[in-house]
Amino acid sequence: MICLLCALGTRPPGGIRVNAFASGGFLPQAVRGSKLEGTIHIADWYRTFAHLADVDPTDHHAAASGLPPVDSLDVWPMLSGANLPSPPAPS
Repeated sequence: MICLLCALGTRPPGGIRVNAFASGGFLPQAVRGSKLEGTIHIADWYRTFAHLADVDPTDHHAAASGLPPVDSLDVWPMLSGANLPSPPAPS
């Protein structure tokens, strides 16, 4: 299969963009029914749900084994409307 954008001389952005939604009474009234254009990776849901459940997202057993830390960002500030841009990747 030939990439149409590549054939036109442009490169497609990395990743796959999909529609998603969040609902429920926990969302602030100000963001209900709104549309966000930010970027969220599937791995970011882990740290976000851990934050909402008030649990430590650190995998201590993996860290003790020398594995790298969990690569995830808390995107609740963006979802709740407190900070609308996507969170910056850690450097």
